[in-house]
Amino acid sequence: MRPPAAIAGPGDGPAPRPDGRNRNLAADIFGTAFLFITFTQSVLGGATGYLLYYTPLALICLVLLNLADPPRRMRLRKDAYVVICTVVFLACLSINGLQYAVVFTLFAALFLLIPIEPLIRNLPKYAYYAAILNVGLYYGEIILAGQLGLPFDPTVFNYGGAGRDETTYTWGFARYAGHQAEPGNFAANLAALAVLSMLGDRKPNWFHWLTVVTLTSTLSLTSVVMAMILTISILLANRLNAKNLIVSVLALVGAAFLLIQVGPMIGLPTLDYLIYRLDTQGASDGSILSKGRLIGDVTGRNVVDTLIGNRHDVCDYCGYAQSLGFAFYMVFHGGLTGALAVFLITLIAWRRLGRRGLALAMVLLLLRSTFYFPQAVFIFLVIAVMPGQTSPRDRPVPAPSRVVGQGYSA
Repeated sequence: MRPPAAIAGPGDGPAPRPDGRNRNLAADIFGTAFLFITFTQSVLGGATGYLLYYTPLALICLVLLNLADPPRRMRLRKDAYVVICTVVFLACLSINGLQYAVVFTLFAALFLLIPIEPLIRNLPKYAYYAAILNVGLYYGEIILAGQLGLPFDPTVFNYGGAGRDETTYTWGFARYAGHQAEPGNFAANLAALAVLSMLGDRKPNWFHWLTVVTLTSTLSLTSVVMAMILTISILLANRLNAKNLIVSVLALVGAAFLLIQVGPMIGLPTLDYLIYRLDTQGASDGSILSKGRLIGDVTGRNVVDTLIGNRHDVCDYCGYAQSLGFAFYMVFHGGLTGALAVFLITLIAWRRLGRRGLALAMVLLLLRSTFYFPQAVFIFLVIAVMPGQTSPRDRPVPAPSRVVGQGYSA
């Protein structure tokens, strides 16, 4: 015979709901889905595409998350978020880019007006699950499509339906990207999710080291930098002692060994690709040429252009500015105001979230993202409102007799 449900006494607070486990599962699904679609970068036809494809799904996920896990008494200060968004808006405002400014404003308002406390409270857990989904689709593509020759196309999980970037096969090598449109975008978005999963009180585990190996396996130059940042983030999240340093060195050496020795067995000819890309093809590589012209544009500006920036995209290579990272993109387009935005974001991240916040800021500044992309707008929000380990006043206010298991830990 099933025992009767406990009845709450006058001082016991609310009794646990019998469907609490199902509600937690639903919240995990909706929170993970929100981050999964947010950190999916694809070709959606500019600002209008992001507005039409991303906004409805984001709204649905946030509303369902709030229904599954109602907001509690958690003080979230959004003043820093308004400051960041204002400076970024001013840095990127231009007449011909007015549609992008409108979309950016709508995304910022979305996070300001809809209750986000349930999302922020369990953000590291949701980011962890979203990162696992990305890694699973990446290796699924390698094994199912690359090794077994099965018709598995992970881009069907891309909410915008983006096809694979042509550069993936241009150099004659099979480079994988999971459900993302291009290996560099996969690396940047996966690194962002991995760093988000280490915020709060969560500790890194074996999956984060697997993520480092996964990043380097994409054969993307962007991923090498992201793997280094993630490695540093893991060290900063743990205690800086001899054991952790040795583990980090062994992990990096192991990743290099796997790429050089085991990589060719699964279709990743690492050394051949790097030699072909950087030496054989050399100056004829379109991506490298565009990056060189962008850098030359910034370093060769006069005083006025340095202060104002290139807000009107008066060049045939301006559209590639974000390929050098968000920080370069802001300076390229916004000039002095863009540089101020980069400094402000980094300062707020470091002051509020400490070393982990600084790692998150570094990932953002290298993310292949323009200012109106949902990835960037969401990371602004996290930097501004995520409770820090050293900020007790920003932590959740515990409610009496809550169900055990709520909080940052999964």
